[in-house]
Amino acid sequence: MKLKNIFTKIIKNLDEIDTDREEILKISRQMIR
Repeated sequence: MKLKNIFTKIIKNLDEIDTDREEILKISRQMIR
């Protein structure tokens, strides 16, 4: 549940910060692996 909240915050921040998108994508890819 906490992870869900974190991702929700990240998604909301993506609208304001586009440069962090690449970093978040890298982190999410590592988590998937």
